[in-house]
Amino acid sequence: MKAMRGEMAGQEIGRHVAAGARMRDIGIRELLEWAFQRECAQLDFDEVGTVGGTGWRGHGTEYVMLERMRLGGMRIDGGGRSLPADDAEIVASTLAALPEARGGRRMAIWIAELARAGRAPDWMPDTRPRFYAAETHINRHGVCAKSQDSAYLGAG
Repeated sequence: MKAMRGEMAGQEIGRHVAAGARMRDIGIRELLEWAFQRECAQLDFDEVGTVGGTGWRGHGTEYVMLERMRLGGMRIDGGGRSLPADDAEIVASTLAALPEARGGRRMAIWIAELARAGRAPDWMPDTRPRFYAAETHINRHGVCAKSQDSAYLGAG
């Protein structure tokens, strides 16, 4: 998968990328970790509500300047952090839209938490399935599995 990384790609100018930009291969795990660790992207399950005006109402520059003057010139919007890169927002939106057949919101939250922690799920690569008898009995031939009545198992 080829992706543009803002840290290594050069400066973006509008929708065009500067001459020093280069495309490089990046894995899905690395992309998720970049978006959620370094860019601090957040999952937003109600993007339409947030953008459509039912979420927070923004304030214009004029309002901010008037509030500063009212408070005697103090800066009321200090500190904070910058917004995540556009590519990181796209990664978060794609993850938030994970279909229910693939785990839905619960899986998206888990993937984002793992990416923030820089971890991967333990998928136990070297395990083999083991079958063992729930109950055993001993006879002259040794230890044997005890059979169940079919009525108990729900067959009839």
